[in-house]
Amino acid sequence: MKKHIIIAGCPATGKKSIAANLSAILKLPYIEYGSFLMSANAAEIIDNDILINEDRAREALNGLSDKHIIAGMYVLRLIDPKDVLSAIVIRCNPFVLLYRYLLRNYSLKKIRENLTAEFIDSCLAEAIELLGEENVMQIDATYETPESAAIRIGNALKRGSLLFDKVDWLSYITDPKQLKILG
Repeated sequence: MKKHIIIAGCPATGKKSIAANLSAILKLPYIEYGSFLMSANAAEIIDNDILINEDRAREALNGLSDKHIIAGMYVLRLIDPKDVLSAIVIRCNPFVLLYRYLLRNYSLKKIRENLTAEFIDSCLAEAIELLGEENVMQIDATYETPESAAIRIGNALKRGSLLFDKVDWLSYITDPKQLKILG
């Protein structure tokens, strides 16, 4: 029975880098969700965004025969939960993410959507809703290298325990004007 390890989180949190390192640690194949869906004709790029054909994406993901590490923001929406061992939600301080989004030339709309999602724990809430608390980890990777985050995750998976870093981005707000970027 395949049991994938899913690396989820908002854009620019470090999912791909952490997943690649975790793949080496656990000796499991790594799939970058966007590239995988493009090669399976289940997605296309339109205006710098990936447009996913959800039916084809489900078919491609659920057709995987072996255990994999899969990194992607929306992969949990498209994969059968019974095929998932654990989801690790990668978190990053929204003020650091803002800088990363500006470097990536994200539109103001895209910046607002992603920062709001990070502030309100959107990816974490979705993972828990789909898989249950007992199958979800949360890692604050803001000031951690992808290698050290992968080692922590790998050790927890090998022990059969859960990591759940404390994340409270609202405590970083010292002036309500800091939230202006959210609209």
